[in-house]
Amino acid sequence: MIQRQDIVTGIAGAGIGVVVNLLGGFDILLQALIVAVCIDVATGFGKAVSAKDLNSNSAYWGGLKKVSVFFVVALAVVLDRVVATYAGENAPQALRTLTVGFYLGVEGISILENVSAMGVPVPTPVLKALTFLRDRSAGTPEGRQP
Repeated sequence: MIQRQDIVTGIAGAGIGVVVNLLGGFDILLQALIVAVCIDVATGFGKAVSAKDLNSNSAYWGGLKKVSVFFVVALAVVLDRVVATYAGENAPQALRTLTVGFYLGVEGISILENVSAMGVPVPTPVLKALTFLRDRSAGTPEGRQP
């Protein structure tokens, strides 16, 4: 007899599989982005607590922004697949890679800003590396959006 727990596990597994497929696979890039987003949320919470500025409205909009990052990654994956279909070849996931790289830079800089606001010293080389990653992934020579 099928147990309720087996049904829930199966549905959860299928749902996770669909999400991972939409995000282009559970490779090191996606893992790094998930870790960076989680650390950013935790350090943002710590920053708000230390500044006595914790409120549900900011948390709601911050959470919505984090989810939106993954929507943009999913869009990049779909666009990569469209390009590969019409190019008639197995094209690399260039848009996904650039998108995830951009958001890794953004999240990393946000983490450093959060910990810096809590009084933790930030190593300059790490800040420079994250700024470079974010700016190079933005697609313009100056690294900024047109």
